[in-house]
Parts: sequence; C-alpha cells; structure tokens
Amino acid sequence: MGLLPDLGRDRIDHYECRHCGVNVDERASACPVCGHSIAHYAIETMQ
Repeated sequence: MGLLPDLGRDRIDHYECRHCGVNVDERASACPVCGHSIAHYAIETMQ
C-alpha cells in the first residue's frame, strides 16, 4: 500500500539521543528532553 517498497521491518523508528540517552522519534529534529540535535545522527543512520 505504501509508495515505497517495504525495505525492512527491522528499521528503527526511534533514535537514541547521544547526549542524554532518551529515545527520540525519527521525525523529530532534536531531543525533547535535553534539546540536543539528532539531525546529524538521523542522516548517518539512513545512509
């Protein structure tokens, strides 16, 4: 049903903030707890 092929159900939906360790939603640009930017981490993870 999706526009993209289902490439792997093992893909994570959350990233762990490198600063405080909390799980952050993949669509967020920064950690809601400490404000640490996770954009660079998301880019690394997607490559």
